[in-house]
Amino acid sequence: MVIGKKTCKNWCLKIQDNQENIIAVTKIDKNGTFLLNADTNKIEAGNLKYFEIEVIDPLIGCICYIPVTVIVPLKGSLESGNRCNQKEITLNYENSCHIFIDPPSNSAKQI
Repeated sequence: MVIGKKTCKNWCLKIQDNQENIIAVTKIDKNGTFLLNADTNKIEAGNLKYFEIEVIDPLIGCICYIPVTVIVPLKGSLESGNRCNQKEITLNYENSCHIFIDPPSNSAKQI
């Protein structure tokens, strides 16, 4: 990711709500870039995690937020006619539920 080169020398990055240490960022380098790493092994298949990275200028404080969504899809299978994925979920009005499925590479759209 690239950020403005001239003004970013003293900026720092802070990840909001990262208690599980799923994502990590490097410091902003002299070219205004940084790397973002995500450990997808800490997220259950079929789920997502949302984070925000604060870009902080020491003189003015938070300049902006960078939204980050990490998605780990369920892996599908077409081997021997097995086209079933099972996942137990609890639905309630407070939390939305998303299930992400990665279709097998040899699957085709059915009309």
